[in-house]
Order: sequence, then C-alpha cells, then structure tokens
Amino acid sequence: MRLNLYLKARKDDVSAGVPGKFLHAVIGQDVSDVGSIASTIMYALYLNETIKSDQFCTVPIINMTRTDLSSHAELKWLLDSCHIDVPSLLFVDEIDLSYFDLFGCLKLVLVNGHKLPTRQEALKEAVVELFNCRKGESVYPWIETVTVDQVSQMLLVQDQWCLILG
Repeated sequence: MRLNLYLKARKDDVSAGVPGKFLHAVIGQDVSDVGSIASTIMYALYLNETIKSDQFCTVPIINMTRTDLSSHAELKWLLDSCHIDVPSLLFVDEIDLSYFDLFGCLKLVLVNGHKLPTRQEALKEAVVELFNCRKGESVYPWIETVTVDQVSQMLLVQDQWCLILG
C-alpha cells in the first residue's frame, strides 16, 4: 500500500537523521482522537505528494506515546481496519523534535489547532503552518499559511486531495 511505503520511508529517513534536509513534521494536538490522527497522517502524505522538494522530509508525528496507543481501542481499530503499518508510524516519544529545532532544521505544521500544547511550546518558532484552526485564533503572527474552516479537519484533507486528484 502506497501509504505504508511512504510511512516506512519517512521513518527510515528520520532514523538516519534526515541529513541535509528540513524535518517537515505534521503534528496534531495532544488530544488523541480518530479525526486528529487520521488528519495528521493524511495531510502529511498530501504535503509529501504536493511539495516536490528535496529539501523536506515530510513526516506525520502522532502526538501521543506509542504505549498510550494500547489504551485507545478506537485508534487501534482505525489503524488496523485501514491496514496501516503501525510500526512505521512515528510517535512523539520516539523523536527528539528539539534536536532538529536546535539546528534550525525543524518546520512544524500544526493540524487541528491554533497553538502547540504547553509541553511543546518551546518549539513555537518552528511552526510554519496551521491547518484547520478557527479564524482569529492564531497566536503565531509570523505564520503565512493558515487554513481556516468551520468543518472537520478530515473534510479539509479530503478537499485538498480532490484538488490534486482532479
């Protein structure tokens, strides 16, 4: 499956340290709901397909620990029923985003929110895009790419895919 190939390749890139590239991390809020996780994965794939640049390693980061996944039956069901290779996913406890930020190599896309969670607020200067936040909620005035809508983030991702698939 194309998605699993993408996830495995990006996880391998991150394991190698993403040499010579920016880590373009798509991350959702720390609320682990089905819509947020699905949107994070699919929007990262969308960006990977549409931004044709050798400068970026675009990867979804699941904003929960891998061990926490076992306590979310609905997420396990979604990933299993969609045949998503869970070992190829990157969880927030498996990557040191501050390392990439320290060297100026981190670009964050925040899905379904207007602000990073408090525990990740130190990374705020790396935020380059907000996807699906409510109008006027951005606390990061330097961000130029802000997708604002009152529908669910899954519908926004679907609309983006329809634009490229024609």
